[in-house]
Amino acid sequence: MLMLQRIYASRQNKGQIRKGLLLFHQLQKLGPGESITEFLLSAVLRSCGRIEEGKQAHCVTWKHGFLGDVILMTSLVNMYCKCTSIKEARLVYYEMPTRDVIATNCMIAGLCRCHFAMDAIQLFEEMPKRDVGSWNSLISGLAQNCESEKALFFFERMRLEGAKVDLITMVSVLSVCADLAALVNGKQVHGLVIKHGFELYLPIGNATVDMYAKSGYMDDACLCFDNMPCKNIVSWTSLIVGYGKHGLGLEAIKAFKQMEMAGIVPNKITFLGTLCACSHSGLVQEGWRNFNTMLHTYSITPMMEHYTCIVDLLARAGRLKEASEFIERMPIKPDAKLLTAFLSSCCSHRNAELTRSVGQRLLELEPEEAGTYILLSNFYGLAGDLEGVAKVRRLMSERGIRKVKACTWIEINRRVHAFESGDMSHPLSKEIYSYLADLFGKLKTNGYVPNTSMVVQNVDEHRKKDILLGHSEKLAIGLGLISTPPGTQIRIVKNLRVCVDCHVATQLISKIEGREIVARDSSRFHRFKDGSDSKIEEISAAAAGDDLDSDLLDEDARARRLTEDDKDKSLDVGPNGRPLFTSSTLISELTRKDACTYMNFSMEGLNVVLPEGLPMGMVKEFEESRRIALLVRQSFLDLRDNFRRIVDPPLWSSDGKGPKVRKQIVLDGPVSCGKSIALAMLVHWARDEGWLVFYVPKGREWTHGGFFYKNLQTDLWDTPVQAANILQDFLKFNEPRLQQLPCQIFDPIPLGEGAGVGWMKGVDSMGMPESSTLYDLIQTGLMYTHAAVGVVVRLRKELSLVKDIPVLIAIDQIHQPEEMSWPDSIWPRKVLNGSPEKMPKTGRDLEVAAAHSYDLEWQEKGMKDSGASLSGGKADHSWGRRSWDRRKGAAASVGKLRKDLPAVPEDARVNLPRYSLDEAAAVCHYYLRQRLIRREAFSEEKWKKIYYLSNGNGTEMRWLVPFIR
Repeated sequence: MLMLQRIYASRQNKGQIRKGLLLFHQLQKLGPGESITEFLLSAVLRSCGRIEEGKQAHCVTWKHGFLGDVILMTSLVNMYCKCTSIKEARLVYYEMPTRDVIATNCMIAGLCRCHFAMDAIQLFEEMPKRDVGSWNSLISGLAQNCESEKALFFFERMRLEGAKVDLITMVSVLSVCADLAALVNGKQVHGLVIKHGFELYLPIGNATVDMYAKSGYMDDACLCFDNMPCKNIVSWTSLIVGYGKHGLGLEAIKAFKQMEMAGIVPNKITFLGTLCACSHSGLVQEGWRNFNTMLHTYSITPMMEHYTCIVDLLARAGRLKEASEFIERMPIKPDAKLLTAFLSSCCSHRNAELTRSVGQRLLELEPEEAGTYILLSNFYGLAGDLEGVAKVRRLMSERGIRKVKACTWIEINRRVHAFESGDMSHPLSKEIYSYLADLFGKLKTNGYVPNTSMVVQNVDEHRKKDILLGHSEKLAIGLGLISTPPGTQIRIVKNLRVCVDCHVATQLISKIEGREIVARDSSRFHRFKDGSDSKIEEISAAAAGDDLDSDLLDEDARARRLTEDDKDKSLDVGPNGRPLFTSSTLISELTRKDACTYMNFSMEGLNVVLPEGLPMGMVKEFEESRRIALLVRQSFLDLRDNFRRIVDPPLWSSDGKGPKVRKQIVLDGPVSCGKSIALAMLVHWARDEGWLVFYVPKGREWTHGGFFYKNLQTDLWDTPVQAANILQDFLKFNEPRLQQLPCQIFDPIPLGEGAGVGWMKGVDSMGMPESSTLYDLIQTGLMYTHAAVGVVVRLRKELSLVKDIPVLIAIDQIHQPEEMSWPDSIWPRKVLNGSPEKMPKTGRDLEVAAAHSYDLEWQEKGMKDSGASLSGGKADHSWGRRSWDRRKGAAASVGKLRKDLPAVPEDARVNLPRYSLDEAAAVCHYYLRQRLIRREAFSEEKWKKIYYLSNGNGTEMRWLVPFIR
């Protein structure tokens, strides 16, 4: 019985909740009494995701007489709260014979989850004893219910009562300060974070970056981000979203590319943040590229929010027709938010036909949404269509539609003040309205005309002007003007979009009063200074850039022009009048004279020769340049010739003074210096020459991804899913040849854990028939995933015994620390480094791995901080693993395993250099040829500036060249 309960707990821990519940039903059938315990029922209640399941578990609890168990009853309360059945949760809570602090904390959290914030406060006040969990439950719950001011109040009270704060408290309060843009409070909380030693925790770092970004201090957000010891996808997404909210689209795109180079895989939310940034900055082309990258590079299915961003991106730029066509082509039906964004742009661009059709469609989809009526009414008012305004107002009246109340917040002297439209409740209301009346008299002399079309109420013109004067953002700005010294920056936050009239008025106020006013609305930040809004200037500049560089931004037009350019061979000119493209059609024909030229390929040919997949850098190069061509680098030719010398003995230097030949190479070097592309080209060359190549383009998924742990029984590293994928890829190009190559080792293959199916009972090894081929060996690993890892290990040994065929083993994307190390059971401890005279002409196997860079300068700085020591120029092994985990974001469990792995010899390491000045010249001339740069803007001075700015980084150069103006 105890064994069954352990199995249930194991399945619950592995996320197999449904299987666990089925097992519980089987357990009940075994008999009454001791088979059901309070511990088992507590685990079952945690698994219940539906109210029906929870009620059944409740009945079992009652049936077995466990209603007096406080822990079990607390689990019942928590279950009902999760299922939002607050009535049942209350009944269970108040029927408990004794209630401890944990049970009450659970009830407070449940009340907040079900939007009973006042009841939660009352229950909190009635508690005779509280712990830190009590405060956390209430503060986080109030924040979730948009009761941020109350959450801050209880945090202050928590400190005054001397209650201890913890990590959860700090994260919750930082989020509250971010929502309110309460910078002064946020800075104080940040100080408490440092005081209590929480600043190194990842959730705290993420919350701090988000707080400063939402408070309008993007520089401080960037500083906090840079100081984080480790970063995950949430960290990068917070930074990117922050840039987008501030209208810093180019910075958001740059951060996205830096995240990719750091090895962090973006998710849906990251792409959403980048698309929003492009939309707010008017970067239409960059937005499209980002959307296509999400679809084709990362195979992420777009959500409705992604489609909304693309529609908003096009519509804001005035491309209403393209936006409309995009909506019609969408694979899913548009929702109200998407249509509302489109309608807003249609109104802004005064397109009457689209406004009416989209508005009607939106009214049919969500007839109770007030925003649609407001947009339509404002549009008809701007167009002078009084009949249309009256019709919309009549519909609102008949359907009982009321506009959502606008609310604006401002923080002054650590106190947050809230205003609604027409608010008279503030103690300084008379002073605020009096000051604004005088101020608006000055505004009118400077050309301000109240936009009364924004008022939907059926009142006279004078009353409309009074209503405009009482808009919440104007009242908040008025309080800021009378409560702060001259020249002080004013920051406000609004729950809705800033209206057109308030936008114009705030611009003029910033000029007349000499104040910088930062306004955060539901969409983004506006920074008003000297009578202008940075948002408008940035979008206008981006739009002007679009007009200037329409050939660059319109991909269809660029494609047509490139097709025409292909007929003009005079354009194929590189630096100093040299040919830009080599005439060689085979990689084996390339010589030193071909260095710094481009070699043309075909996508069909590459897919045939490299069916395992192309490196991401190669794919992006093809997408950006719209041509299937690669730069021939001298470093690649040296790499190719190294292996050619091994296979072709006459190339060896007879006096022994020639280049050193390496059988095993680890390509190291800076990020984005072309390691993966060089390795793929090497594989291409080897297969052209008839080599048998074992190519793994995504070694990261194998070497430290998925199921990775050491099997103590077989002493192998179990990665069954990845091993099976690698075997499948190996067959794609080599299947006919493998069917002809016989196996030479017939020892039993050890079995490990299968892919998602556990261990094979009663069997620990599997034999191979003596007539088997290498193809049969691989099929065994694919058919029985228990043997997949063992087959990969065996395959490595079999390949070393292959005769008459050169063998190349090429593994890409191995992230390693300074001490490079590979799995013991897959890679040999002894590197094959026999002299060429003693090596046979057959049975040669070569190992190549492209490893990403490891920043030694950063490493030395980190060691000073951690107190570790350098020995012989190398870091202590354990410290090296820790620093690598933090820098690459790898799982800690994988990092700890590294101590058992053998190191790769130092002489195997080959540093692939950054792009040289000559190579950069060829790259920039190639991008000029492919219309990524305007010909009239191109000069030697400008492309050299690009080279030095990018520090010879290929990805950075490709990203920067379109900005040559």
